Amino acid sequence: MGLLNKSYYIIAYYIVVATFTCLAFSSLIDSYEQTAVLPDGLSPGSMRVTVSMSEEDKESSMKTGRLIKKLTTQSNDPFLLYKDISSYGKAFFLQDHSLPLSTANGHQPKQGHSVVVLDHEMAHNIRKKDGEKYFRFNNRDYEVIDFFTPKDVGMELARKFFITLDPTTNVTGMYEVDGLSMDSVDHALKSLQKEEPSLKFEVTPLRLTVSERLEHVIQDQLVVVASLLVTIVFIMMSTIGTTTAWIDARRDEIYARYLVGARFRDVRRWLLKEYLFVVFGSFAVGAMCAFLLLAVGAFDKVVTSFDGRGLVTALAFCLLIGTSTLVVATWIDQRKKGIIRKGSS
Repeated sequence: MGLLNKSYYIIAYYIVVATFTCLAFSSLIDSYEQTAVLPDGLSPGSMRVTVSMSEEDKESSMKTGRLIKKLTTQSNDPFLLYKDISSYGKAFFLQDHSLPLSTANGHQPKQGHSVVVLDHEMAHNIRKKDGEKYFRFNNRDYEVIDFFTPKDVGMELARKFFITLDPTTNVTGMYEVDGLSMDSVDHALKSLQKEEPSLKFEVTPLRLTVSERLEHVIQDQLVVVASLLVTIVFIMMSTIGTTTAWIDARRDEIYARYLVGARFRDVRRWLLKEYLFVVFGSFAVGAMCAFLLLAVGAFDKVVTSFDGRGLVTALAFCLLIGTSTLVVATWIDQRKKGIIRKGSS
């Protein structure tokens, strides 16, 4: 009870620090994990292909069907080909491959049919004809075979519809390929380039490097990162003072221990044990506060999940701060107030 009575201020201090760090680290770790999730059901081995023409030849007569033929003849492996057709939709071609979307009824497109899979929110755009449902895009009707709920990956705008790829469209554009090796895609594009030398292409993996993922996290969690940096500065400025005040409140106990023959390292070990006990208890309360704040949606615009790894990281952060500040604070107290007897160690 005596420890509790002399530790109210530092307990309140660490509860606030623990609450914020649990929320902050959970949000950062969740955001980092999200950067590994590729859009539209693509697997980690997917790649982005950009096909364009040189400046002097801005229009190509080559059609998308030629690219599809080159890819299918280059490899017998099943693959998926997406092509960007608008900021809200993509066209797809499937070669013995399923469309990797979480659809309501699990229906898959049939080869040779002009079909579309729609976001549930696009249901109001459906037209009925001869008892069937259709979606119109670029003056062409596509039969609606199923609906899906888009997954927010945080890095790309969620697509609202996926239609069958028209092989008669111009070959230039941006594609995603899933299921083929980069060498196979590269060979197919080089073969295409031999037929039309003015064709240019670029193939890049969709999976981000660690540095790129961290860059996305900083951009996505700018408020959290800025708040965390400000908090760290605040902790550096105030924690030692707070800990020194806690030590001052225990001065009688410290002197009593010296009177019975304790040395400085014995006193510091005792202080550290009691200080970490306070930190652990405060952290437990702070973690519960963070969980309750998240449960009531207090920070739902910034923090969306309570991650166990964020909890462990926040605990390690608080223990590191607690241990280092107590060691520094006892050394400062020794120099300023001479709580250690001369010659003790």
